[in-house]
Amino acid sequence: MNHFQKILPMISGGPIEPQLPTKDFNGIAIIGEAPNENDVIENKPFSGKVGDRLEDTLSSLNIDINACLISNIFQYRPKDDRLNLFFASQARVKAEGLTINTILPMYLAGHCIVPFDDDVRNLWKLLKQYQPKTILALGNTALWGLCWKSNLNKFAGQKLITQSCMATVIPTYHPHYLLRRRNKTEEVAFYSHLKTAKELAERKIEKIL
Repeated sequence: MNHFQKILPMISGGPIEPQLPTKDFNGIAIIGEAPNENDVIENKPFSGKVGDRLEDTLSSLNIDINACLISNIFQYRPKDDRLNLFFASQARVKAEGLTINTILPMYLAGHCIVPFDDDVRNLWKLLKQYQPKTILALGNTALWGLCWKSNLNKFAGQKLITQSCMATVIPTYHPHYLLRRRNKTEEVAFYSHLKTAKELAERKIEKIL
């Protein structure tokens, strides 16, 4: 049994390809965690209410979503949206005959399962190609896939580095999380984080000019 046959029970759609800028690139990359049900239906990242929530906040800051680079850490939707399915402990590896990438840092109490690690690798190649000025890391999995860190509550709003490119990474809350929580403090912080990303991108572009 090959890798793909083994992962079929773990996925419920995809791959969903990155959404490339259709206008002049503004230097902002927006990276989420994995596609959801609407993304699979529409065949693009950040669709449905989650996408509307993201676009509304971007628009309020005069950020054109069509000028952004948009993608996820993983291109496949995990079954029941359980991201932990893409990671495995040694016990699960033995029980299910899986292969894991032990070079990538651990996350969710395990290592990334092959071939899902290809998604991370391909995203880094895309970021190297586009060289964004700022990356918004939406959610804990995005924080892991870009900076090899976890604990979003600790790092939200901070300016971090990534080995994928020269961009500054701003970790923040995923729109799906905001819609579920309806927490005013977190919503205000989300707006502030996106504003910081815009300011950093514009500042870096001005320096180049």
